[in-house]
Amino acid sequence: MKAASDYVRSTMSVFLLPPVTVVFLLCFYVYWAITSVYLVSSGEAKQIKDVPFGTFEFDTTLKRLLIYHLFGLLWLNAFAIAATQFIIASSVCLWYFSQGTGQGATKTIR
Repeated sequence: MKAASDYVRSTMSVFLLPPVTVVFLLCFYVYWAITSVYLVSSGEAKQIKDVPFGTFEFDTTLKRLLIYHLFGLLWLNAFAIAATQFIIASSVCLWYFSQGTGQGATKTIR
């Protein structure tokens, strides 16, 4: 617990990384949502009989594109979270294993 508190005290910039990741992901979610609306509206519009609403019919290519688009969302989300965890973990590693040798690594996250 002491080492963790020493790390946080010496590397305060570690608190900036998660909010930066959240802002990046929020921007990506907005882009993804707008792109999804365009993809869904690319289908062929069909009127339902006796109902004031309609529906979209998708061909096979568009269905596959929508699945690919969803996979891209999930993959980029997982990648951004994993990259953030890796950066924090490697920063802690660099800081921890450079202690006691007289070469204390300060500012491991720049």
